[in-house]
Amino acid sequence: MFFGSLGDRIGRQRTLALVVLLISGATLLIGLLPTHATVGVLAPILLVLLRTAQGFSAGGETGNAYTFLTEYAPEHRRGFFTSFGNVSAFLGALLGSSIVTVEYLVLSDAAMESWGWRLPFLIAGPIGVIGLYLRLKLEDTPHFKALDAEGAVEQAPLRGALRTEWRPIIRCGLIGAMHGVGFYMVLTYIPSYLAEKEAVGSAGAFVATMTALVVAIAVLPLTGYLSDRIGRRKVTIAACVGYLLLSYPAFSLMLSGELAKAILGAIFGIYGRAVRLHGGAVSHREAGQFVLPRLQHLRRGTGWYDPVHRRVPRVAHRNELSPTWYLGAVAVLALVSALLSKETAGRPLRRA
Repeated sequence: MFFGSLGDRIGRQRTLALVVLLISGATLLIGLLPTHATVGVLAPILLVLLRTAQGFSAGGETGNAYTFLTEYAPEHRRGFFTSFGNVSAFLGALLGSSIVTVEYLVLSDAAMESWGWRLPFLIAGPIGVIGLYLRLKLEDTPHFKALDAEGAVEQAPLRGALRTEWRPIIRCGLIGAMHGVGFYMVLTYIPSYLAEKEAVGSAGAFVATMTALVVAIAVLPLTGYLSDRIGRRKVTIAACVGYLLLSYPAFSLMLSGELAKAILGAIFGIYGRAVRLHGGAVSHREAGQFVLPRLQHLRRGTGWYDPVHRRVPRVAHRNELSPTWYLGAVAVLALVSALLSKETAGRPLRRA
């Protein structure tokens, strides 16, 4: 909400430059943090503050980056152009995981715990400088420049949007929630879920997750192209149906304990995430806050869970497929929202 409002007031380009400076600086500082042995309790406090800065800036990146791509894209190719926002996010996840994996292969456990863990964070320094240089060289979008020239830039965009656009905000929020659940499901929950399986393990979980990411990278531009050709509603509806139809078989395959089936299950699990091009920045991030704890809660059983004593007072069976209920519920809400939304493919963006 903060950076989306800021982008509407000062422009997408300047906001994106500020965001990359903040997130790369926070990430670099994590790599330079003193240890608990050196500064005591100040170390975890600083870590939490820097992680908060990362999350704060990541929220600003999501909305402004997609808006920037959308407003620069030709009207008949907006879906295809905007899909590369998600492609770059998946490539970043793939690159980050690959760097850590290579480190584990070439460094000893002692070296990783001593200094190896810092290297991926320190890489953010030069990457941030390059990113800032590129963004400072960009011009703002023609859409924003036209609003600025007409003196039509909204000075209180958040308040104005909530007052006049609350209905589409709710619809986009519900569709975006499916996007957020899929994102954190693939990159957070599924790796830890598979790592628990003895026959799969951490290495197998990495292979399954990375395979799913590669498939998503390949599928995203195609679905962006399809959304330009047949419409956003149809593609979004297909994503919702994909969640409903594929969630149960995906988890069933991952439960098998066989690596090949686990990989196939992870690919199924990413289907809806890849097909759904992008969602609202707020709903995407907020959905992520709830995914992992809710899914873990569901797997503990269907009775009343006591978080203080970490037990289920009323004995209930452990249902490993219960996360599919969560995905199904979100998909149904997103499907209803998509059906109630108007088609936007091929239509010009509104000037205000």
